[in-house]
Amino acid sequence: MSDEKTTFYELDRMLLDVRVKDPVSPQEMVRPWLSVCVEHHSRAVVAWLVSTQNTPQQAFARLLHEAFSSSEDRPIGGIPQTLCIITDLKLSAQIQHVLHSMKVSIWSRGAQPTIKGKAERFLSFIQARLLIVQEAGKSATGSSSASSDDEDAELTYDALKAFLQVLLRDYNSTPLDDTGRTRLSTLQEDTSMRSADPDVLALLLQETRQRRVMKRGILYHGETYWHSALASLLGKEVEIRVDEQDGVPQTIEVFSSNQWIGTASRSSSLTNPV
Repeated sequence: MSDEKTTFYELDRMLLDVRVKDPVSPQEMVRPWLSVCVEHHSRAVVAWLVSTQNTPQQAFARLLHEAFSSSEDRPIGGIPQTLCIITDLKLSAQIQHVLHSMKVSIWSRGAQPTIKGKAERFLSFIQARLLIVQEAGKSATGSSSASSDDEDAELTYDALKAFLQVLLRDYNSTPLDDTGRTRLSTLQEDTSMRSADPDVLALLLQETRQRRVMKRGILYHGETYWHSALASLLGKEVEIRVDEQDGVPQTIEVFSSNQWIGTASRSSSLTNPV
């Protein structure tokens, strides 16, 4: 086994040069977005997500949740030492808060131009393969000049997802040299990643809401939430993050001016000092 390297992920997002039926509005043809998380040293794709909605923060949250997760069925995930953001977009305060709690360093694309170049070459590879599939689809219809409205010449959304799944699986598992090592085996053998706490990972998928801080705290679903730091924010608008999967939450995460304020608790579970 080679010496283990410091692990860092590259996070990027691109608008694909292909049109598919929008699964939300099937009458519309849209260009989908592909978000990818690539491990820098092995060049293995750790996680990917395709979506027809231009919601980068939600996409990054879901992507990182998958990239940081690991199980017996999916042993390639974990927490890296560093995350490099290739795109110009800035991560939300909630995502940054979770990454900092995991002790993950965050780099921007400007700080690492060589990383940016590698990512662009990978994304160009994806685009080139999609172009080949598109042209093959047009040839199969007997018209190389099919219009953009010709459904037979376009991929469906489900077909695009299936194509990307096979393409990225083969990309990870193709031998790189005579030793038979692949990007995936290189990732597993040469890198070291920490396991993630599922409760911390769940914070990435919390829903965002806007609320005003009242005298007794923040009102949400008929319940009042309080944190001592809210005393200086009375009357101001704040952003809250909540996990709505289990009904009314016991706690909410509070942010103001893109900064984490604290974890506010339901007033029924504490003595509110206000």
